Amino acid sequence: MITGIILASGFSTRMNKDKLMMKLGNEFIIEFVLKNAVNSKLDDLILIYRNNDITKLSLNPEIRLVYNGEAYHGQSESIKVGILNAQENSDYLFLLGDQPFVFSSIIDRIIYEYNINKGKIIVPYYVGQRGNPVIIPNEYRNELLSLSGDEGARKIIHKYKERVKKIEFDNNMYNLDIDNAKDYEQAKKFLYNFNNEESL
Repeated sequence: MITGIILASGFSTRMNKDKLMMKLGNEFIIEFVLKNAVNSKLDDLILIYRNNDITKLSLNPEIRLVYNGEAYHGQSESIKVGILNAQENSDYLFLLGDQPFVFSSIIDRIIYEYNINKGKIIVPYYVGQRGNPVIIPNEYRNELLSLSGDEGARKIIHKYKERVKKIEFDNNMYNLDIDNAKDYEQAKKFLYNFNNEESL
């Protein structure tokens, strides 16, 4: 079983407003992430949130909402809250709430690679750059729960690099984090081009 844990309780300090509730095309950024997750082959979905505005969206009932009251402690708290609300025997796929172009096909490819490389830590690379989402097996549960501050799964990836299975993708825009105004403009341009190509 693989639980998708969507990390969406950050403070958007570089954007000076909640970037997840900014519009990209006709939808909020977080809606892209949620739709991609729902349309994937993940077995369970948990959304870790801080801003109550997210709960006012028309959310798929398949998504379990968990409030992160300790978000000020950093990303590690979102990870821990997600794990503690997942089934104890589950493996974990971590999605970032500000990455709208991690399409369901990308998630499914990562899940496929995990299923044929059981026990491996699955890490996607986009044109040679390490990215997200990653799958961390359940055997690392206690180590994930011991993270602190803004430590993320990268600490475990680095520690157990011999257990890592890399997967290559050919477009680094899939891995775009929308952290600031420049990233946001890039995302709008990419979405416009992507939609036009789709309609051809």
